Amino acid sequence: MRRAVELAPGDPIILQEVSHTFLTAGKDEQAIPFLEMYMEQIPDDADNWRDLVRAYLRTERYGKAIPLLEKLAGINPRDPASWSTLAGAYMAAERYVEAREAILKALRLDPNNPTFRVTLERLDELLEPRGTRGSGEVRPRPP
Repeated sequence: MRRAVELAPGDPIILQEVSHTFLTAGKDEQAIPFLEMYMEQIPDDADNWRDLVRAYLRTERYGKAIPLLEKLAGINPRDPASWSTLAGAYMAAERYVEAREAILKALRLDPNNPTFRVTLERLDELLEPRGTRGSGEVRPRPP
């Protein structure tokens, strides 16, 4: 596979095939450079964005995943799954206030989704003031 990339560097079809081979094998770490190179060639491929985001999330690269998720949610603001995934990434990065805002957007779009409701409850627990009643200070609780 790497030989194919060496013979045709930057060829989006080869980059896509190589990245999907790694993703299918559960080798997210190896897939990421090929997904990134493909994205440079074809920046508007939403499927590649999703693959790259999944790989970033599974390798705990939240700082890389969040900007892409924010763009995806901005491109399709009526997609509750985009907001929910963004909320999950924010939670993993311990950005609880932003996570709560994102999951509320998901709930507005899909108010009967039980997973979104559980996520909101979890975030409310994390953001609940501890030992600071009356002070107005809010400290996130550890997960």
